[in-house]
Parts: sequence; structure tokens; C-alpha cells
Amino acid sequence: MANIALLNRCNLKCPYCFANDYTKSKGDDIDVDTFLELLDFIAPDREVGLIGGEPLLHGKIDTFLELLDNDYRFRAVTLFTNGIYIDKHIDFLLSRKIHLLINLNSPAVIGKDTFD
Repeated sequence: MANIALLNRCNLKCPYCFANDYTKSKGDDIDVDTFLELLDFIAPDREVGLIGGEPLLHGKIDTFLELLDNDYRFRAVTLFTNGIYIDKHIDFLLSRKIHLLINLNSPAVIGKDTFD
């Protein structure tokens, strides 16, 4: 499975995360044209992972999920997420093709308010 890094921002700072060295509060988010070019490049894989930072922070995540859901070349999409913003994108996450890999941390790691 090929992964596409959609952005380099995250809403958490988990102490163990390898991405902390690469994530920023601001950064370059992938645009739709680049996303489509990458899909063409990786299409033979038939599976794709969406990673970040936190992919659900991307302003075009719903567009990306809809494009993948309607793209016959891909049979499975895995979204790697901390799960905090799932409710904001639930309509696009209900596809049978889209799978979630949720990294759920305890309140001791991410703070009680974030956990709640």
C-alpha cells in the first residue's frame, strides 16, 4: 500500500510520535492537482493510505475521500487518524471502501480535555 502525506500539521503532540520532527503548526498542504497526479502514479497498488500529520485537518479531505471513493482503480483506502475530527467528516467516512486506523491515546498522553 502506498501512502500519501496530505499535510505536515497535527492537532496533537504525542510524545512518542515519529512525525513530531516533521509536523508544524503551519505548512504545505497537498493540493487537489498534486493529489490526482499521485493517484495516477500509485493506481497499480489498488490500495492507498492517507497520512499526515493529521489528515482530517486538511481543508480538502472530503474532496480527497470522495475522489477515492469514486475511483474504480482503488479498492481500499486507509485513513490514519487520531480520530478527533471524525464527526466532522462522517458522511465521507461511511464508505465501505474507506477504513480508519485510529491511534487512540489515553488522557495521560493527550490531556483529559482532548480525550473527552
